[in-house]
Amino acid sequence: MFAQRLTTLYVDANYTGGSSNGTASAPFTTIRAALDHRGNTMGLAEMESDERILVKAGTYIPDSTTMIFLTSTNGGKEYYWFTLEAEDSVYLRGDSLYHKKFASLIAVTAGAVNVRVKGFKLLHMRNNQSLAGYVNGVYVKDGKFGIQVANTAKNVEIVDNEIYDFSWTNNVDPMKGRTSFTSAEIDTLKSADPGDNSGAINVVGTDTIPITGLVIKNNYVHHVIPGWTEGIQVNGNVDGFEISNNIVEEVQNIGIVAAGHYNWVTEIDGATVAAADNYARNGVIRDNKVMSCRSPIAAAAGIYCDGSYNVLIENNESSDGQVGFSIGNENSNVSSGGHTVRNNIAYDNAWTGIIAGVPYAASGSTIDSVTITGNTVFRNGGVTDTYLGNMGASEFIVLKQIKNLTIENNIFYAANHDKLVTFALPLIQHPSSTQYHL
Repeated sequence: MFAQRLTTLYVDANYTGGSSNGTASAPFTTIRAALDHRGNTMGLAEMESDERILVKAGTYIPDSTTMIFLTSTNGGKEYYWFTLEAEDSVYLRGDSLYHKKFASLIAVTAGAVNVRVKGFKLLHMRNNQSLAGYVNGVYVKDGKFGIQVANTAKNVEIVDNEIYDFSWTNNVDPMKGRTSFTSAEIDTLKSADPGDNSGAINVVGTDTIPITGLVIKNNYVHHVIPGWTEGIQVNGNVDGFEISNNIVEEVQNIGIVAAGHYNWVTEIDGATVAAADNYARNGVIRDNKVMSCRSPIAAAAGIYCDGSYNVLIENNESSDGQVGFSIGNENSNVSSGGHTVRNNIAYDNAWTGIIAGVPYAASGSTIDSVTITGNTVFRNGGVTDTYLGNMGASEFIVLKQIKNLTIENNIFYAANHDKLVTFALPLIQHPSSTQYHL
């Protein structure tokens, strides 16, 4: 046991000294080296208080040998926290991970407990199409992510990070932004298939033990071309989460999603989660600002509950997308619901402010017990979308197979059309109350 255990290890990419021991005067030059020293030399079982790795300002370019994995971080002592923290401007670039399949700049996995990732700038990740190949007879493409939480974990906080310049394709620069894409670049984005995924924050619970105590807060996600994934995704076996105070903009698909019942989660190599537990639940999506999140393939929401359960969506703002807020269920023969959409603002979206219900393509599914109250929804629809053209117009749309739906005390105001509320499909089941305060 160390006589004086260091509670802070330092990392400085600009350090040129002859040796490193993690002190402020002799820092490590890579985050991986600091993590290895803490785990292998100091020993996690000797942890006696909260600890951190403090990364000095500079540019860090991890490769396949220096990737950042946060696994067992506190030696089983659940009352202590480990923080990986950036001091000032710390840039984590993905250039050297281009040839590594399924890479993340920061990965939290394998039972990590009480972990905080704070203050980094993560950028420039691209999928490598040449890494695609067959695995057990299935054609699998490369996927890249900024911060990924996978398997199972408890009490993970992702706070104060900026994540940008991510794309599933090398042929379109995400930093240009949607309105500057050429027609050829838009055609490229439209060609994405379900295997093309490059996300900023990706959380997928694949273990029988759920991911719990997840916090995604005060992050800035922007200029991402994610393909078929989202800016911030919480999916699979996740029980208890908070997504709050984030700014998400210029994501070429959905901004924030809490999802469930996707077969690909249970099919991930090593996944043990049962189908019955394969959904995000018991969460809060609060105080986020989502702007200019649009899909070149299908109508995308700024904030979306897709097959998840018991999510409170409140005090968010969603604008300049295709759909402001969506309560849906895209997979067949499953149920979801228990959501409350409260005190949000949706405006200037190309199609609609709020949409609720099961889409036509999903058969045998239902959504139960949804309350939509106190929202302000205005000036949505009636404009031509960059990707999908004229999508129609309505401030609020109800689709099929939704029951116990309460709509009350909302403000709907249509500026460019005459449709406040549209019942698009005639299979709404047992609405408990509908009160439109216009």
